[in-house]
Parts: sequence; structure tokens; C-alpha cells
Amino acid sequence: MHDLEASEVLFQLEEGWSLSGQVVNQEGKPIEGARLIASREGESGPRKPSAETKSGADGWFRMARLPEGSWILGSNYESVLDAEASSGMDEVVDPTHVRVSRGCTDVRLVLRARPQIRGRVVREDGHPITLFEISHQQLRHPEGRFSVQAWGSGEQTLYFRAPGFSTRSLQVQLREGKDLELGDVVLKDLPGVSGRVLEAGTSAPIAGARVEVGGRVAPTQRDGSFTVEGVPERALLTVTHPDYASVQVPIREDSREVSVVLEPGARLEGRISLEGVPVQSGSVYLRSEQGGVVATTGFWEGHYALSALASGRFVVQVVAPSDEGPAPMFPLRQVELTPGGKVTLDFTAQVAGAALEVFVPERNLEVHLFPGSLPLMGPKQGLYTKIVGSYIGKPVREGVVRFSRVPAGHYTLFAMRRDEDVTSVHREELEIPSEGELSFSLLPQWTQYAD
Repeated sequence: MHDLEASEVLFQLEEGWSLSGQVVNQEGKPIEGARLIASREGESGPRKPSAETKSGADGWFRMARLPEGSWILGSNYESVLDAEASSGMDEVVDPTHVRVSRGCTDVRLVLRARPQIRGRVVREDGHPITLFEISHQQLRHPEGRFSVQAWGSGEQTLYFRAPGFSTRSLQVQLREGKDLELGDVVLKDLPGVSGRVLEAGTSAPIAGARVEVGGRVAPTQRDGSFTVEGVPERALLTVTHPDYASVQVPIREDSREVSVVLEPGARLEGRISLEGVPVQSGSVYLRSEQGGVVATTGFWEGHYALSALASGRFVVQVVAPSDEGPAPMFPLRQVELTPGGKVTLDFTAQVAGAALEVFVPERNLEVHLFPGSLPLMGPKQGLYTKIVGSYIGKPVREGVVRFSRVPAGHYTLFAMRRDEDVTSVHREELEIPSEGELSFSLLPQWTQYAD
């Protein structure tokens, strides 16, 4: 016989409490595979206690080791709770969630199928529309039929859309637990737009132009004609061609026949260098005299080209990065383009330039220098688009931002303060000389714009 030694065994009891229950339909039959999610009430964030499981073949589920407290239990099964038939929980929170706590060991969730909205989407001649959308839900059926879940009850608006057809809205009255039969939902064909694209001055037809309107595209034929079917109301027609300046024309409701005249496009090109060496890469911005970006292009190995440009007076700005040291700075150049004309405009990085230090009274302000004159505006008026390519002040010490080697010229200074829902903007105009050290104290007079 062997000697027996006394030993101590430690049993670790499970912490928390267990929740169990069954998911059934209105006939009392078990629902298998219903996904159940529970989360502790009153807490949020990534560490919020939660548990998840699925119901088995018999409809039963169990969640173990739940921390103390009140929990919200819900199912993602495509049904809603029958509040009167369900039992074992503390209370029903909404049509898909119940509140549970310790003591709710056998919860019975009775789910009933969501009511359906059925019907068929057809054209005015009764033929089915096979691809359509109902309130942002895309559907496809060879006979145009649909059956979608109804969410909630009461009066609701359904929106029916299909490519080439006008949008139709239907107000429906949904009743709790009742299906709704809509029958045929008729969508009207959108009218088309036709016309010709001609050359300015000669009225010669332009073939091969690209006509785009309402997301639909058509090329022009030899005689300059085009037809685009299914154009929505208040659309904007855009015509482009590699040899002509692009044009946009609003479509009038009382006229679906348009004549578009294109002006031969101008071409602007040139070389970009630093101390006689081509600058490897960067961007060129063509701006209107009002400051907006008309066209932009990247450049490589010191050469850029912009074509199919409209005629007029513009400001050209070159922006280039630097792998080492400060980025090269280029003077702003004005250019006048004529229809079909070609202009060569070279840029040489300036070695010297003015430096501007701006004393700012607040932290977290953005300060930009925009070439030319730009009116006061907010984000919804296109502020961020307008200041693309502007010079951004670099914080150098507390309360000071600096602009180094700024090309000479007239600028608009923008200061911006971004809050949660509001952007505050201040602007004033400055004249920058060709060299020297400048200092400027910013005294903002804020104008607030809703984001």
C-alpha cells in the first residue's frame, strides 16, 4: 500500500451571472441562428462590457459570466418583438430590445416577421423596369417586382428611382404587423437632350466631343450632333474636347434642344528650373483673377503643359516640394491666353525672397497666404478649394508663424480657427516686397461660418 498524502484543492467559481432563454416565432416554434447581442446599460466606448451568441436548433441560448448590472439584450434577426407574448425580462425597451438583469434566467423572446411592402415598378406603357431603387435600397427583378421590409408604423414616404426615369415619391400608411400591397408603381421616362456642338467663329461642326449630362455620356457625330436619353431635371450639360475649351450649359425645362459653341483651346507650357537645373516634380496652378483654380497639372523633369484652356487673363503659380532643405519658391506670373493660342512661360526658382513673421494671438490658428485678392468666404462657399496651393505659415515659436522666401506680389492673408461645427475666418490683404524681413501682428475680426 502507498501512503496517502493530504492535498488541498481550490475551486474557482464563475464570477457574474448567467442569462439564458429561448427565441421562438409567434407559433411557438424555435428560431435557429438568431444572433443575440447584450451590452451593459449606461456604459460606452471600446471597453464597454458586451456578450454575443446565437440561438441553437431548439431556439435556446445562454450567456455566462455577465458582470452585475442592468443589460440591454437584442436580436438582429429580421423580426420585431411581440412585447405581449415575450416574458422573463425586466421590460421591453423598444421593438427590438429588452432590459435584463440577474434573476432573468429564462427569457422567452417571441419574434414576429416584419411586415412587407410589395409591388411592381413599371414604365408608363406597363413594361417592367428591372433595375431600380426604393429609398436607397437597390433592387433587381426581371418583372420589376419587389418585396421590402417595412420599418416602423404610421405615415412614411417611399422614394422610387431608376436610371433614365423621374423620381417618384409615395406616401404610405404602415400598420403594425400588416403587409402593404402597392400594386404597380409607374415611373415616367425622363426626356432626352439633343443638339449640336459647333466651333466658335466658323460654326463648323465638331466631331468626337464628349457630352455628359446627368451621369450619362454621348459623343458628337460628324455633323456635331448628339443625343443623350433620360436626362434629369435641372441638369448641367458639360462638353469637352482635347482641342477646345470645355463648356457647361444648364438644361432648361422648356427646351431640350441645345446648341453649344466651343472656343479653340489655348495651350500653356514651359520649363521649371532651379539654378539652371530642371526641378524634378511639382504642380502648376492656373488661377482666375478672382483666385479660383481653373486648371492644374503636375510636372516632371522640369516641364509642364496645359491644353484646352479658355481664353482670358490668369495667374500662374508653381509649387514644388524639396527632399532636403526648404522648398524652392517661384514668383507668380500673369498670362493672357487667346483662343487657339500657344504661350511659353518659364519659371526659375528665386534664391532670395521676403520673409514674413505673423504674430498670432491664439493657439491652433491656421494662417495662409493666398496669391492675389480673394473675398471673405467660408467652407461652404469653397474656401478650402480656393486656397489649394496657398502658402501655409509654419509655427517657429509660441505665438509666431513664419513664411520664408515669399515671392513678391499682392496676397490675401487668411486666418482660420476650426471648432466642432463652426469655422471662424479672418482675411486682409498684404503687399509683399521682393526681399527683406517683415513682421505683422494679426488682430482677427472673426466671421463665423457653419461647416
